[in-house]
Amino acid sequence: MKTLSIIFVNYKTADLLIDCLHSIFQFKKTWELDIIVVDNDSKDGGKERVLTLFPFVRWFETGYNAGFARANNLGIKHANGEIVLLLNTDTIVHEDAVQRSATRLSELEAAA
Repeated sequence: MKTLSIIFVNYKTADLLIDCLHSIFQFKKTWELDIIVVDNDSKDGGKERVLTLFPFVRWFETGYNAGFARANNLGIKHANGEIVLLLNTDTIVHEDAVQRSATRLSELEAAA
């Protein structure tokens, strides 16, 4: 099974992130998921809440508010997937869009 890395930048958005992760996992997995959260120094207890519900999430701390681009670059550096998806924490996934998109991108890459 191929791996899809999904990177989230978090800054005090744990509730949104939890909703997003629930929406991703409501569908059948056709890809192994490598979930990475890069936290921009939230200091709000979100890490504990997210990791309690989703213990397989890999959580990285920037130690300061590094901004969106730097935080994503840190996540990409640690990604293990053949495909990397940068996803905002306020996303709600419908109709298995994440898994289907990864499959389509993989097919396009193989055809190239």
